[in-house]
Amino acid sequence: MKILCILCLILLGAATGGYSQVADSLEQTLRVDTTQTVSAPITPIQNSSADATDDFSPALAVGALLVGSFMLYCIGTGIVLMGIFLGVLFGLVATGILSASLLVSLKTKSVTAGAKTFWVLGSTSASLVVGAVALGILDRVGGVAMSTKMAMLLGALSGAVAGFVVAQIAWWAGRRLLRYAQRRLLTAR
Repeated sequence: MKILCILCLILLGAATGGYSQVADSLEQTLRVDTTQTVSAPITPIQNSSADATDDFSPALAVGALLVGSFMLYCIGTGIVLMGIFLGVLFGLVATGILSASLLVSLKTKSVTAGAKTFWVLGSTSASLVVGAVALGILDRVGGVAMSTKMAMLLGALSGAVAGFVVAQIAWWAGRRLLRYAQRRLLTAR
């Protein structure tokens, strides 16, 4: 393998060295040897707008700026998305949702049981937070006849119960849909 790499480098060097340009072609055509007699004088091409070394292109500069700004936008979007992903992952690990579902999956030796645990715990936790915040805001704006702490506690409790029920129903519906799709695919063959 080492010999093959060395041979490739030698061939690459030989291939590019033989065809390279050694001097500026414009400079070569404009240079006149004074020792020889020339029947017709060589006159350079006259360019009234700029000299021969001016190769600035405004359209190319605008294109480069657009491409550069698009690249920076994509890099920034990637950084933000990675931050959100890592934040969610940290939240799942910190609350024990990911660890608990992994332990259930290992204990029961069933990936489905671990996935169901993850789904139910995640949905319940998310609904708990949403319910607490929603009833807390409703208490501030709507003037519910209870303290803010009691409203947030009641919202968290109702959100957790609703999240658990919705997660169970969604899991049941997903399983039924998966069984239906499997039956349809097997009978289609």
